[in-house]
Amino acid sequence: MPLPSQSARPKERSNHMYRKSGSKRLPLLVVCVLALLTIGVWWILRDGGSETPAEEAAPVAAAKPDALRDEPGARRPSSSNNASDAALQIADATSANTAPQIQMGGSNRSDGTRLESNRPGRTNNSTGKSSDDAEEPLRPAPSTDVETVGSGRSSTGTSSNSTRTQPANDRPSETAARRRALDRMESGMARADANEPVEARRLLTLAYDSGELSRSEMRTVRQKLTQLNERLVFSPEIVQGDPFSFGYTVRSGDSLARLTTRQGAQVDWRLIQRINRVSRPERIYPGQQLKLISGPFHAVVHKSEYRLDLYLGDGSERVFVRSFPVGLGEFDSTPIGRFKVRTNSKLINPAWTNPRTREYFSPDNPENPIGNHWIGLKGIDEHLADVDGYGIHGTIEPDSIGQQRSMGCIRLHNEDVELIYELLVEERSTVTVLE
Repeated sequence: MPLPSQSARPKERSNHMYRKSGSKRLPLLVVCVLALLTIGVWWILRDGGSETPAEEAAPVAAAKPDALRDEPGARRPSSSNNASDAALQIADATSANTAPQIQMGGSNRSDGTRLESNRPGRTNNSTGKSSDDAEEPLRPAPSTDVETVGSGRSSTGTSSNSTRTQPANDRPSETAARRRALDRMESGMARADANEPVEARRLLTLAYDSGELSRSEMRTVRQKLTQLNERLVFSPEIVQGDPFSFGYTVRSGDSLARLTTRQGAQVDWRLIQRINRVSRPERIYPGQQLKLISGPFHAVVHKSEYRLDLYLGDGSERVFVRSFPVGLGEFDSTPIGRFKVRTNSKLINPAWTNPRTREYFSPDNPENPIGNHWIGLKGIDEHLADVDGYGIHGTIEPDSIGQQRSMGCIRLHNEDVELIYELLVEERSTVTVLE
């Protein structure tokens, strides 16, 4: 609606005013201009200079600039954008942060095609032919420098593929849980010095599994536990109070395999031969005193550190035994989750066919890439139900330990996988792969 000062006036009245009040024309124009300016300023202040309603602009004002900057794929708002555009950008940033679901597994791919198995076949000794070709999922993988403990070796390898980031080495903050872990570590070390290896092992395992120790502290604990278990597990000595070892007197007609099974020891009979320093299994004799290990043993693989931790016993009663350096699947293809040793999967001198080149390697072939031992794995977790072809094996490329160069399996030095073969039993031992 026009203001009174802006409405048209009759010509006669205007002429009359001009003739009668010509000297007052200039002040009247100034008043009109000032009125228009006042109305314009009032209009601008009322709307805030924006076309966006206040209820739409409020969420934008509350949003933190860093949230948009940190979100993958989020568009950075420019100073010329209005509040509605900024609100849309926040919605885009939220949707961009939701990663697509990736289906894990060595057998099935997201496109519906099935990957071939990498499980070595059992070999008919009379023919030397493999009954089951073995293949691993074909996936890419980085490698990294790795510190290894427990095998007497330090494996440091790099690869042009990529590098896995090592966990931080910062000392954790002082908390009640950390204080308890440090107390157990200190007490365990003191018990070890006091020749109380069984209690020392228990306390140090609790400290190690607490998750409250720094990397250097964990390394120290691993080294001490490895030393303790050379006596408690891998020597003929039966230490009083050890819940995982017991004595047995050989009887007429016994064999290592038979007595191991009959006594309920959940280990391979070759471990009994090893720890009792028996040169040949047929040379045991009636009346001979043997040390048996009850088992079972379980493995935990830490992918980020290229390390396999070996435990003895179940649940809260388990104790740490020692560690082994490992190599993993290229392009991070070793799946995370819980496995168990598959029935009838443990093989010595297996035949193997390369799934990529189809090259066949007969038993005892020194060029066999998987070495002389194979331990097949079966997924326990639901997302691993269809995963097939993964296993633990040796290697003819020792420099690949500490790197991602396998087709998805866990590889160890040949002497290490030989020991692991004796420790893990089918359908009982578990292998848990963690990030």
